[in-house]
Order: sequence, then structure tokens, then C-alpha cells
Amino acid sequence: GKFSSTAMRLLSQARKEGHREGRREGLHQGIDAGVKKVAFQMLREGLSDDLILSVTGLTQRQLDYLKGLKEFKLDIDFDEE
Repeated sequence: GKFSSTAMRLLSQARKEGHREGRREGLHQGIDAGVKKVAFQMLREGLSDDLILSVTGLTQRQLDYLKGLKEFKLDIDFDEE
């Protein structure tokens, strides 16, 4: 009936919005991981902290954390230190 078609339409809209939000979040996480990986590689190449901080936008604390890693992992979360 009418209620079920309205409910289905709302559910469909909610699902589409959820997918869009998931894609945005995934994109953000991918960019964030890429920045961290570049910073890690720059450290391994011996580039200066000032240059790495300027290029990546990381904080000194975040860079210091990366310096302590022996290998890069995609799931680095600076909030979990």
C-alpha cells in the first residue's frame, strides 16, 4: 500500500546517502594513509623534518611517531598512541 511505498522510498534514500557518506569517508582515509606513507618514505630518504612537515601538513608529533616505526602500515592511527 501507500505506507510501504513511502517506507521503501525513504529506505532507498537513506541507503543512497549511506553509500555516499561511506565513499567520502573511504576517500578521506585513503588520502590520509597516502600522506602518512609519503612522509614515511621521505623520512627514509633522509629529508629534513621541516620539508616533510611543510609538504605533508603533519604535526611534529605525528612525524616523530612515524620516525619510531620500522615499517609502514596503512592503518596507522595517530590517535591511538
